[in-house]
Amino acid sequence: MARSHYWQYLINEEGQPVEAAVINVYEVTDEGDVDIEIYTAESGGSIIVPGTLETDSNGFFDFCVPNELDPVDTVTYSADTLFKIAWEKANVISGSVDDVKIIYDNSKIHTVEISTSAVIALVLSQMQEILVVNTAGVTTVALPHVGINDIGKWIQIQKMGAGNLTINVADVGDTIEGETQVANTEAGETDANITLYLATATTWKYLGAPFGTWVASS
Repeated sequence: MARSHYWQYLINEEGQPVEAAVINVYEVTDEGDVDIEIYTAESGGSIIVPGTLETDSNGFFDFCVPNELDPVDTVTYSADTLFKIAWEKANVISGSVDDVKIIYDNSKIHTVEISTSAVIALVLSQMQEILVVNTAGVTTVALPHVGINDIGKWIQIQKMGAGNLTINVADVGDTIEGETQVANTEAGETDANITLYLATATTWKYLGAPFGTWVASS
């Protein structure tokens, strides 16, 4: 893809969405924070003028950053570039997060095409990567066997097809948000994705809000 898509939900301390907060994005450099060109879509679209990107009624915002892995834009950024995302709504909320990584090397993105049904068993060497599953059937992704030395590792899984995608824990006692599996069964959600990170030796948590309808169960 020529641009890398970033999205997030902005919520307050009570867990409520913040609407109409202004979002600004900068490149983090040794000389300070620099305004960058961000876009409304992964291809085509238009440049978002600084100060005009706002959260919607659900606190959601998104943008696309041009990357040099498949350059089509005049200005592009590398996988080593770090970004700052700042938000503000007068008298309500303000803040920022530094050193955000948005662009990933294509070598860390693995696509699996599945026409019927399958089970994908992940191993530890596939952590810190993005797994794209284009499934038309019923697919299960089994998380790897993990331990205390693996705390902090993450995996992003994207469902690109109309089939069902279920993510299971590997061992008895492991959980995902308190359950043993999480699934997306919405045929129309062909861009759903979820990022999981290992919070304890046996506990997987969501990293950010899942995109799409993901239901955890046991």
